[in-house]
Amino acid sequence: MRSIMARKTTVISAVVIFMLLTINNFVYIHNSLYNFCVNAIKIKSLYSVKNYSTYETENFIIKYTPEDGDVVAIVANTIEKDFFQVKQRLNHRLHNKVQIIIYPDLEIMRNKLNLSQKDYPMGIYYGGILHILSPKVWINDSSMDTLSREFAANGPMVHELIHLIVDEKANGNFPLWFTEGIALYYEYRLTGYEWGKGLANIQIPNTLSQLTHRFELLDQDLAYRKSFEIIKLIADRYGEQKILHLLDQLGKGQIGMNSQVSLEKR
Repeated sequence: MRSIMARKTTVISAVVIFMLLTINNFVYIHNSLYNFCVNAIKIKSLYSVKNYSTYETENFIIKYTPEDGDVVAIVANTIEKDFFQVKQRLNHRLHNKVQIIIYPDLEIMRNKLNLSQKDYPMGIYYGGILHILSPKVWINDSSMDTLSREFAANGPMVHELIHLIVDEKANGNFPLWFTEGIALYYEYRLTGYEWGKGLANIQIPNTLSQLTHRFELLDQDLAYRKSFEIIKLIADRYGEQKILHLLDQLGKGQIGMNSQVSLEKR
């Protein structure tokens, strides 16, 4: 009997120790799995453009086709300038050089990223890569000077760079509304562009729980605007350092994003 009890005690002790080790290493496990998934997506994406040419800058590696050989320098210069102000505002240094893929037309971009036919993105941050649609597709002017000005003023780079930095800081430990809200907020602060300004005086009913768990099922205009308003409220009430502090805590696994308490009382 003692032998059986001893074995049971040993098993229970081992389970408890395993649980404690699992809890203590949860952040490490989460981050490792997340980084593994991101790297797998990145490898797949880069393999799909293995025949593209390469243009390298201080912080970025740009993949492009011959059709965009005349605009790759414009993209490179714009993103380096945008990154300088974004990294200063969010106090972040990149882990490694970031890959960018320029797609020469919309259908190729949709096919490579498995997007639906109703999607018309100028830029997407996905799998650790900045995917952008060639500015020649959506800027109706063949003048390189005009294209350069338009891309700098109305392109997607600031927004997508913020997504990149949020991802690196928080290690993927955030819901979709949170990263979209931060991207819209800092885009507003850095460029003056306020997304959904016409919705400013509308009472948006979406709760934090709905945004966290059902974001993609909600009215997207209202969901994005609500996300922006929540992040702006936090910044206005507590300062932008509060947002950066939240990102650091999320990256360390010290808080979750499933409760209002996590956002308002820390």
